[in-house]
Amino acid sequence: MSVNTTNAELKLDKIGLSSQAILSAAGNSIQSECDVKYPFNINPGDVAITGPGYLEALNIFHIYLLHYNDSEDEKKVVAAARRRARLKGNEARGLMERMKYDTREHNY
Repeated sequence: MSVNTTNAELKLDKIGLSSQAILSAAGNSIQSECDVKYPFNINPGDVAITGPGYLEALNIFHIYLLHYNDSEDEKKVVAAARRRARLKGNEARGLMERMKYDTREHNY
């Protein structure tokens, strides 16, 4: 499983360096999958799930996060993203069990 921060449009070649690196390594199939599965964009806090392309992962979770200013905002953003990821996990049964974030280590 890989996690990628993104924007509403899911245009991985235009978002930022991490999205561009993931697209380059995984191949264009993940961009095509984003275009087909999410043609009307995603909302802040939403998670778009694609296959791994050429990456050695089960899936890639593309998360649209807003900018935040302090640690309290950060905690709220992470908590909201985790809730949405759990809901999306119902679409891809069993993936959330493999997604082991130890947020306690970061006091989330």
